Amino acid sequence: MKFLDDENYKMIRKKFEQPNVFLIFENESDEIRHSNFLKWILDPQERHGVGPYFLSKFVKALDSDDFGSLDQVCVEREKDYIDLLIYNDRSVLVIENKVKGF
Repeated sequence: MKFLDDENYKMIRKKFEQPNVFLIFENESDEIRHSNFLKWILDPQERHGVGPYFLSKFVKALDSDDFGSLDQVCVEREKDYIDLLIYNDRSVLVIENKVKGF
């Protein structure tokens, strides 16, 4: 796999290998806990107090500028075997969460 030798890829990979909460709490391979966290951080209605901030950054990173209103979004976890389902009246985003690296 040629991209594994790419310097940009190595830089990004190194950035994300920094200590993270899942490694600290020894939950790095617990997919449900990852899904719980993603649901919490991406749901504008959750009590983290930042509204759609993280969801807007996530949608922008996906180049999905036409996702529609983030104020009227619904975020569900483990819905019909979908790890994370994010939708509004205009768009649907499906996330299949995998925790095993390569």
